[in-house]
Amino acid sequence: MVLYCSILKRENFEWVAQKATEIGVGEIVPLVTQHTVKLELKEGRLKKIVQEAAEQSGRSVLPKLQIPMGFEQAVHEAKLNGTTLFFDVSGKEFDKKMIKDSEKVNIFIGPEGGWNEGEIEIAQKNKFIFVNLGKLTLRAETAAVVGTYLASRGL
Repeated sequence: MVLYCSILKRENFEWVAQKATEIGVGEIVPLVTQHTVKLELKEGRLKKIVQEAAEQSGRSVLPKLQIPMGFEQAVHEAKLNGTTLFFDVSGKEFDKKMIKDSEKVNIFIGPEGGWNEGEIEIAQKNKFIFVNLGKLTLRAETAAVVGTYLASRGL
């Protein structure tokens, strides 16, 4: 499972990386979108957080931590590698049947403020599965962890 998560403000992206590691994600890709505010990450600190989370959860293999990637490049990679869940309020409620026959699942989580229209159109053109997490509006870091957890249970 690959988590493509927009870089979030403050320490929120570090928290997402920590929790995604505990859940069992195989790869974490910091995503740069149109609404991304923060662009720099402390790579050494992030690697340490991921390593400690892996130890805490009993994982023997660390998730691969990618360098920040632009949205269009991430879409190109994801469409070549499995089923992609694109979390957005316009989507259908998550159902594990969406990924039932998938060997690999990609999860896209947008920034604070959500995706812009162009990003939504690109995801639609690439036939990503639009998914929401219910009626409540979640913070981006909460959506990342909940979405990742639900997808991991569906595999």
